Amino acid sequence: MFGPRTKDDETEAQENAAPATNSAPAQQSHPRPAAPAVARRVVDMPGSRRSSSAASDTDKKLTVGKGLSLAGEITSCDILVVEGKVEAKLSDGKLLEITESGQFRGSVEIENADIAGRYDGQLVVHGRLTVRATGRISGMVKYGELEVSAGGQIIGEVQVAGGGVQAAGGNGGFKSAAKFAAVSEDEEQKKSA
Repeated sequence: MFGPRTKDDETEAQENAAPATNSAPAQQSHPRPAAPAVARRVVDMPGSRRSSSAASDTDKKLTVGKGLSLAGEITSCDILVVEGKVEAKLSDGKLLEITESGQFRGSVEIENADIAGRYDGQLVVHGRLTVRATGRISGMVKYGELEVSAGGQIIGEVQVAGGGVQAAGGNGGFKSAAKFAAVSEDEEQKKSA
């Protein structure tokens, strides 16, 4: 039964098969058993940059690898991972991730951003902006929530989205950090008087 097949076994298998018609010789078909379904499990690793809620299987993801350069306008992209160099405009995405080797220049309007490399330009983050220890942002920044690791840098004009003091003049609602600090000190002096 489990040993090597002999001619008698093969003859018996052919005799037990369905009878053949006169027009075509009988061919044996051995259906292959279906492969068992393998369950996939997503593991949220401690210390990972993206939470499982930030990305799903249906998200459209673009990765610009190390050593690659991309220039232009990026549309219909939910997740952009920059490991190389990008000079572009991006809007209506879910996540921008710039790795330590990544560089981005341009303008972005996005839900969440995780910056470990360099960003130059205008950045609007409606949700959480995370600046890693190796991250450096220069330009105009507007964010909903901000997390900056020790060593991370933001250089330029900064504003909290949906709140804070509105800037006077035509600078698009951004206020430099120095001007913001001066306004805050003036308000505190007025309250104490």
